[in-house]
Amino acid sequence: MSNGDVPEPPVTWRPIDPATFSTPKPGPSDLAIATFVLGILAIPTGGLTGIAAVITGIFEFGNIRAGRSSRAGLVWNTTGFVLAILVVLVLIIFWVFFMRFAGTIMNDINSMAVGAGKTK
Repeated sequence: MSNGDVPEPPVTWRPIDPATFSTPKPGPSDLAIATFVLGILAIPTGGLTGIAAVITGIFEFGNIRAGRSSRAGLVWNTTGFVLAILVVLVLIIFWVFFMRFAGTIMNDINSMAVGAGKTK
């Protein structure tokens, strides 16, 4: 038999359409929901999860912009991102003022205590 007489083996695979991988699933992505949850948890944890919410929010904004995530997660992501930034900013402002005025307040308390103990 010549090569022309040999049947080709059946094709057991088919090419995969790349568009099936680039289409985001409907609804918010897991990263958008994680940003939202971390942003909410930034309030009771004193901002500890706020930094993680900002990082995941930045990644998710990039995914939404590139089309890898659905735009349905934009509200979830934005809410968690903004909430985390607000909590972290409020804590930074609080600590700046606390450190600035803590020494003044302690000096006033000490001077009152010393002044109260003096006899005439």
